Amino acid sequence: MLALALNGTAVHVERVVRLAQRYGEQEAIDLAQKAEQQRRVAWRWGADGSLIIGGRLPSELGALVIKAVEAATVPPSKTPAAPESVTAVTSLPGETLVQRRADALVADAESLLDVGRRTRTIPPAIARALRRRDGGCLFPGCTCDRFVEGHHVIHWADGGTTRLDNLVLLCRRHHGLVHEGGFTVASDGDGGWHFARPDGTTLPRFFDAQPVVPGQLVASQHRMALSPLSLRPRWRGEKMDDTMALGALQTLARRARLAA
Repeated sequence: MLALALNGTAVHVERVVRLAQRYGEQEAIDLAQKAEQQRRVAWRWGADGSLIIGGRLPSELGALVIKAVEAATVPPSKTPAAPESVTAVTSLPGETLVQRRADALVADAESLLDVGRRTRTIPPAIARALRRRDGGCLFPGCTCDRFVEGHHVIHWADGGTTRLDNLVLLCRRHHGLVHEGGFTVASDGDGGWHFARPDGTTLPRFFDAQPVVPGQLVASQHRMALSPLSLRPRWRGEKMDDTMALGALQTLARRARLAA
């Protein structure tokens, strides 16, 4: 925690504590790490040409997949959705539940691979993939991972498509800056994004921490020699990796047990 505080901010420390509390005791952290490492999806082609899929996912991701499939599965008694719906699945009389789930999985895949110009609204499947890919707001220096929205890099009205490669996750504040504040975002051609100010100057990916104002009262009471750099962390603005942070806690706990 001390190393995290030196290299990050108070928000980072609070976030790791909250994550550790969520996972509970060390045994739960071990199980979560093991489940994360064992995640996989595999497939093979059957002799009849059909695709056979198998996999293993951590509980949270598995619940997300189940929720997506169930949301796209239409009961036999339900009226089929309009043709323009990209996630609903129609069913024929006599089809089994597992057959309808298979149709739902295909529908989710179709909506994820290419919604294109059919709709400006981001379908749930693409929204989930976008959240999984970006994690939070990608505006340089922003660490917000709540109340984030998908932004069309090339505006839909200008011919942009509703695809992952034309979407970026932004918080509401920075989404407003891009739409109304003159800031721009564009693909850097290498899977990342290029942000610029209204005057066209590039926003750096990482920002140097700004000097803080010394706490004169605290310093005088405790005889602390504070300077503008005393509370300056080593953090450069990059996003924190939750899995890596929990993995570090796991390693330290294992060392403590071995030392005891």
